[in-house]
Amino acid sequence: MMNIRTRIFFLAFVTLSAVTIAFYVEYRDINKKLFAIENTLQVTNKIRTISELVHSLQKERGLSVNYLLGHDKELHNLYLKQCAITKSKWDQLKSCNLLKKNKFATNFPNALIEMRQQISSSNIDWHVVRSFYTSAINNLLELQILEITSLEYSQNISHELQSLFYLANTKESLGIVRATLNQGYSQGNLSAKELEYLIHHYGAFFDNHKIFKAISKAHIMTTQDPTWLAKTDEDMYYSVIAKIDYALNSEGKAFSGSTSAWWNEVTSIIDTLKDTEDTIFEHINNHLSVKKEYYQNYLFWYGSLIFVVLMIVILLTYFAISRILKALFILINSLNELEYTQDFSLRINSTSRDEFDQISNSINNLLDYTDKIIKEKEFLATTDLLTGLMNRRSFIKASQVEIDRSERYDTHSSLIFCDIDFFKHINDEYSHSTGDRVLKEFAKTIMNNLRTNDYICRWGGEEFLIFATETNLDSAEKLAQKLRKKIMELSIKPIEQQVTCSFGVAQRIDGESFNELCERADEALYNAKNSGRNKVCVSESTSPAKNYNIKCK
Repeated sequence: MMNIRTRIFFLAFVTLSAVTIAFYVEYRDINKKLFAIENTLQVTNKIRTISELVHSLQKERGLSVNYLLGHDKELHNLYLKQCAITKSKWDQLKSCNLLKKNKFATNFPNALIEMRQQISSSNIDWHVVRSFYTSAINNLLELQILEITSLEYSQNISHELQSLFYLANTKESLGIVRATLNQGYSQGNLSAKELEYLIHHYGAFFDNHKIFKAISKAHIMTTQDPTWLAKTDEDMYYSVIAKIDYALNSEGKAFSGSTSAWWNEVTSIIDTLKDTEDTIFEHINNHLSVKKEYYQNYLFWYGSLIFVVLMIVILLTYFAISRILKALFILINSLNELEYTQDFSLRINSTSRDEFDQISNSINNLLDYTDKIIKEKEFLATTDLLTGLMNRRSFIKASQVEIDRSERYDTHSSLIFCDIDFFKHINDEYSHSTGDRVLKEFAKTIMNNLRTNDYICRWGGEEFLIFATETNLDSAEKLAQKLRKKIMELSIKPIEQQVTCSFGVAQRIDGESFNELCERADEALYNAKNSGRNKVCVSESTSPAKNYNIKCK
């Protein structure tokens, strides 16, 4: 089974683990949101890079078709400049790691170089050129769609992302319409196949444009007046639409006007669409950047809070455990010392004001009570209740200790037996209460005339026994005589006669036991009483044998 220390550490570990896990879960969720935002920013930048390349290819397509139809040197120079811009946009896209393991990306650069060479030499049909660029743009738009659908963080930018899709298709459809009608303005008519091609992409332009405007109106994305919605009301927009409608109504056979004017008008609208696209991208980036900064700050402060809270919890736990273990250590050591010494006067020290202090006080109170009971028990077991002197049992125990010490240090010790004369007569004539008073006064007188290292006990009835330590026979005899005279000075009412006492004295000799010594002193007392009482008789002996002499004075 676990001890209390292990349990406390286990409980602290579980508590700290629970707090840490709770903090970690919240920290992980915040970090997950931050990761999603950063990923969305990266993907959005990739989508924007694709959009830049698509726009550049759209311009390059239009310029290449114009050049092939008009063979204008100035158009060729513009075309070459646009090719350089397209190359830089392609390099940017490659740096985004979007083109790895992509079949289109692998084949397109070489095919584009070959296509440009043929365009510069005017050795290619413009339909082939248009199809080549359109196919490349469609591949890039598909790549853009894949990136948009890969986003997980789209709750607040889903409408903007949708609008970008329809806006890109709107631009592409209008770009194809521009390139197709270039032929009409250059040659004065369109073939039936070209007319069908125009109708298809013009319809796609209107459909995508309609959906884009619906999303824009339902979910205001950038400002209260988005650029595209404002530009669509301009005269130029309606002029372009009118020219397209005229070409369709005339079935591609009645064109009048400047090719460059048509090109510039449509290009202006496409540029407006591009500006709108840039605005949407900026809004998305700003929104995500604000969110990113918010969660970064939140993550920093939350992480700091976690650290501070954990440190506080760890410190509080450490101090609490230290206090508990210290209190338990003091408590256990005190109880072990109490058990080992059997000294119930020991107390548990506590300097705190808490539950352990209450426990210590309760144990100390219990020890006070126990010590009191033990002392009372010891007093009853070792004391004569009437006189307050040692009883026979405790006296024998103390005398044996002194005998052992006397043997060890080769010192003298003597035993004095004393007996109150005619005590039975006092009880019979004056009552037992008077006799008890005599016993008390007798004991008090004896105690007042003994040394602190001497022992006295009530041996039984009116008999008393004195153990005089470090005392030879002569000194013991003198002490007995002194006590005899002091007893004679007692005056105890209503007793009229003088109270006297008889004494028997014996000095312990080497090897003599307490019982043997006690027997010789008792024999001397017996002689004192039989020879007239109120006397001191001594037992003289040099060996433990029963060869001793008794003299009375």
